[in-house]
Amino acid sequence: MEKVLLYYEIFNLIPVGLENRISTTALLKKLNNKGCNIGLQKLQRALRDISATHGLFPLCCEQGTGAKPSEWFWIERLQFPMMSIDEAITFKLAEMFVEPVLPITLRDRLEDYFKQADKRLEEGGLGHWKNKFKVVLPENNLSVSTVMKSLSVISDALIHNRQFKASFFEQNHNIEAEYMINPLGMVLNLGNIYIVATIDDDIQIKKLPLYIFKSVTLKDTPAIIPEGFDLENYT
Repeated sequence: MEKVLLYYEIFNLIPVGLENRISTTALLKKLNNKGCNIGLQKLQRALRDISATHGLFPLCCEQGTGAKPSEWFWIERLQFPMMSIDEAITFKLAEMFVEPVLPITLRDRLEDYFKQADKRLEEGGLGHWKNKFKVVLPENNLSVSTVMKSLSVISDALIHNRQFKASFFEQNHNIEAEYMINPLGMVLNLGNIYIVATIDDDIQIKKLPLYIFKSVTLKDTPAIIPEGFDLENYT
């Protein structure tokens, strides 16, 4: 049982993707912080055991040189041993309704689950499920790709508490203008998506529908959250 628990913790602590790899020493520190009091040699043996079953567990290693330790990562997300039909439908609905607003890195992490869900539904004779659901974007002059790009950039800005610069058409003045947006939240209300934010130096909080944005650019400036701000007050 102790070995099973150790492997479970190792599986969860190793990231997916070469760009996110973790060194053996960093992994050991994380394990010890979680109460797995093991030494470096025991961890190295466990990693070798997992690597030896490459067909089952797609674990990769960037071998260290000299004082540099080896680094580990999964080449893909570990999949469920047997995804149920209900789980498959849940993942596909999440892909339709939630995936468009997720940052690109999170979407990449979920991609294997979405593919596994497709396969499970096809095997279950339910490939027609996609004809039963449809996501409809608000009617506007923007293309779907522009809307998706805006969603991705704005989601990243919200998650990392950063501002973004945006250009959009001001109907009141009949001009296209560019502003620095200080995002505070995003609300998805049955297909209507809008951003709760302040603009430039104005402290008044506004609700900006997503379709007004023609282009958005993520900036390094941190977002400023007003004292007492509660997104619930703007839903």
